[in-house]
Parts: sequence; C-alpha cells; structure tokens
Amino acid sequence: MVLRTFLKGLCMGVAEIIPGVSGSTIALILGVYFKFINFLDAITILVKDLFIEIKNLLITRNFSTLIRLKFFRTVLTKHKDNIDWGFGFTLFFGMIVGLLLSSQLIFYILQNYRQYFFAFLFGLILVSILVFLKKLRNLSLLNLFVLFFIAFFVFSLLNTLQTRCFQNVYDINSNISISFAFFLFLAGFIAICVMMLPGVSGSYILLVLGVYDYIITVLKNIINLNIKIEYLIPLFMIIFGILFGFLCFVKIVKYLNNRYPLQINVVLLGIIIGSLRTVYPFYGGISNVSCQTYTIVLPWEYQKSDIFLVLICVLLGALIGFLFSYFGREKTSGKIQ
Repeated sequence: MVLRTFLKGLCMGVAEIIPGVSGSTIALILGVYFKFINFLDAITILVKDLFIEIKNLLITRNFSTLIRLKFFRTVLTKHKDNIDWGFGFTLFFGMIVGLLLSSQLIFYILQNYRQYFFAFLFGLILVSILVFLKKLRNLSLLNLFVLFFIAFFVFSLLNTLQTRCFQNVYDINSNISISFAFFLFLAGFIAICVMMLPGVSGSYILLVLGVYDYIITVLKNIINLNIKIEYLIPLFMIIFGILFGFLCFVKIVKYLNNRYPLQINVVLLGIIIGSLRTVYPFYGGISNVSCQTYTIVLPWEYQKSDIFLVLICVLLGALIGFLFSYFGREKTSGKIQ
C-alpha cells in the first residue's frame, strides 16, 4: 500500500513539470484525487486550530506553554484520527522524488521528442478517461450534456489559447501600483485553483495572464540574493493569492464531492476530456511563425511521414494508461452515483 501510494505520487510529480499537464489529472486517473483533497483540507483545519491556540496563549500571556510547544502536541493529538499522515507524507515524498529525478529527462524529451511524448500522453489519458467513465453510472441526459459541453468548451478554449503567442506584458522595473498588486494576488488565486483542477497546469494560466516571465524573473532575483522591495511585494502578493485560493478551493471541492459526487466527477471528467487538446499530437500547419504554434488536424489528415511512429506512441500510452488504471485502482473503489 505504501509503495503504491509512493508510485502514484511519483507519477503526479512527473506530470507537474510537463507544460500544460496537471498532476491533478494523474491523481484523478489513479484514484487518489479526492483522498488528496481531503488530506489537504484536514491540514488546513489543523493549521487553523494551531493559529487559534497561539492567539489564545498570547492573549492569556501563557508564554511558558507557547515556548515549550505543549499546545502543538495537544492540537496534533486532537486531529490524529482525522489526518492520514502516512498517505499524505508518502504521496508528497513521491511527488518530490518524481520532480527531482525526472526534471532533466523530461526537459530533454520535450526539447527533442516533444510530439512523440505528447502522443504517448494522449494515449495514456484517453484510455484512462474511458476507464474512469465506466465508474460513472446512471448518467442522465443532463449529465451527458454537461459532460460534453464542458469538454467542448475547455477544448475550444485551449485550442484558441494554444494558437496564440503569450508574452510578458509587465516590466520587472516598473512601479508596483495597487491595481497591479491586486492583479498579482488574483493571478496566484486563479493559478492555484486551476492547478488543483485536473486538466491544465497553473503555470500555463500565469503564462496566459502575462505574468509568468515576470514572476520567474522575481524568483531568480531573490534566489540570487538580489533582494529589493520591488521584488518582495509582488512575491508576497502571489503567495497570499495562492494561500487564499488553496484554502477556499479545497473546501469547495470537498463540499461538492460530499454533496454531489456524481456531478463533480462529471465536471472533472469533462475538463480532462477537453484538456486533451494540450497533448494532441497530430499537428498541421504553423499558425504563428514567431511563436512556433501549430494548428491541429484529424489523424487521417496528418501528412507527415512519421505518422506510424506517432500512432505507436499513442498505443503505448494507451497500454500504460490501462495498466495504471488497473493496478492503481483502490480496492474499495466502485461505481460513482
């Protein structure tokens, strides 16, 4: 069980460094998405209780208990039955290992074999969608309409975005206005919410909003110890937006899954189906020469000589996706209704 959880985290970590691919997609495919959300929600409750306890100790001036950290043990004991520490730490450890071990390899593959790698991912996610769809039963016409509508909307949106060239529209040396600071907060909020949804990576949303290069430049300057107030303010605003979005989104997803499990799974599945546009491997002509963005064509309209190699990669991904879905399923998993 521990090894299985570690391997699932490993796959999520690898997915997070692939542009346009979300680790949440892999989490949903492998059957740990909602368990992961519940773990994060339990952690937020624990942190909230810790802050309340610290505030009470400061008000009562009970500094001895505060210094000895006795309150920390008390709060942990209170929540020990509500948090699956083994699952959470194992999954996060697997994600970190996946990020560290695969970063150089994935970047090399994306630089030299991008289309074949995306073909592999396309087959993997496509088969996993079909397997996940079998878990949804008693789908009404309304649910089917919502599923295809969301899939079509996300696919169309990504198709529009991926044929455009997004560039940094904010200067690192410009003054930080109140409106720009709020926009950075909003960008962090949107990015973390999208990152926790299966389908699209949060970094891609920052790219669309035009602040990805800006944020990367800020981080590079701080890492290089070039610390200025012009860099710290935007960094704090992004972090506050991420924290606020994290706290809000985890609660919302947990509530919806507890109240409307079938409906929320239909919505998430629709997002994943639509996000197949991100890894669609059959390219047509160049839509933007300066950005090297491509239009897409149907498989039988694909004119390049490597079509058989692309199809083999799709089939290999489909096989791996089937194995993931078969061996990665939870023993207690069943139909969702």
